[in-house]
Amino acid sequence: MYTNILVPVIFEEDAHSAAAPKIAQEVLEDGSTHASDCIVIPSHKLGFEDYSIGSIAARVVRQAKCGVHILR
Repeated sequence: MYTNILVPVIFEEDAHSAAAPKIAQEVLEDGSTHASDCIVIPSHKLGFEDYSIGSIAARVVRQAKCGVHILR
């Protein structure tokens, strides 16, 4: 069971910009700062292909030291 869950707020206009790597790094840093057990993050903007996840979510999944749940 998770006791400390991080749910970052990511605005759509930021998620599809060149700032995506920086946003992913900020999410990871927040997870470490708050000793999160789990990060819950949206996968992508509606309408994308089902097999695709957003670049921010993909970076967080690869680099997180805690569990990550991706919402569709």
